[in-house]
Amino acid sequence: MTALKESLNHCDQTSRPRHCQDLLDQGDTGQGVRVIYPDPTRPHLPLQVYCDQTTDGGGWTVFQRRWNVTQRVEFNRALLEYRLGFGCPDCEFWLGLDHLHTLTSHALQELRIDMTACDGEHRWAKYAVFNVGPRDQHYWLYVDRYSGTAGDGLGAVHNNQPFTTHYDATYNYNCANMMKGGWWYGNNEYCATSNLNGRPLEGDQGSDVSGISWSPWRGIGYSLIRTSMMLRPTFRNCKKTP
Repeated sequence: MTALKESLNHCDQTSRPRHCQDLLDQGDTGQGVRVIYPDPTRPHLPLQVYCDQTTDGGGWTVFQRRWNVTQRVEFNRALLEYRLGFGCPDCEFWLGLDHLHTLTSHALQELRIDMTACDGEHRWAKYAVFNVGPRDQHYWLYVDRYSGTAGDGLGAVHNNQPFTTHYDATYNYNCANMMKGGWWYGNNEYCATSNLNGRPLEGDQGSDVSGISWSPWRGIGYSLIRTSMMLRPTFRNCKKTP
């Protein structure tokens, strides 16, 4: 009886989706809020996420989103809030750095970022390798192998940098204070080539660099109107064709 119970528990744990790609593999092609179990060390701990099953083949777990909506979510927050997450999965939100570390720690992940400018033009950036470090290493960012249409806004300045907010004065306070949002800022006078967690401004802001920016596309002083950041396993199940 004990062996049977252990076997059933094992089957229950292995059938639980760890991310949106697992849900897609199980036949869930819908779009919206879903429940996953991302931490294999705590397999019964659920997490609400937003799944994108249509963009670029689907299987994406969305962890950041900015919309052009009437009521915006404030992104200029303390590090603790960025750790735990804020907002709601079906509106503007940040999933949380602790969850990002968990999701990127147990399998190689890729990152996709979709961006829309005020005139409606859309571009995207993709990184075949994406990892967020643990809390004791300040959630450092590692990205590699860029492709896309928006230009590489993460690789040169933000790669191998810790995540900071202007409430966290222990590292790079000036950059986070100037750009008004938590991000993986650079460690010198050149703070950023992107900041998708900036203020929800619209369009060209001149010398004001505190908006939602992606410098290689529209420049660091241009604030985008909509963004989405999402991840999925780099190596996915191959479906056999008939």
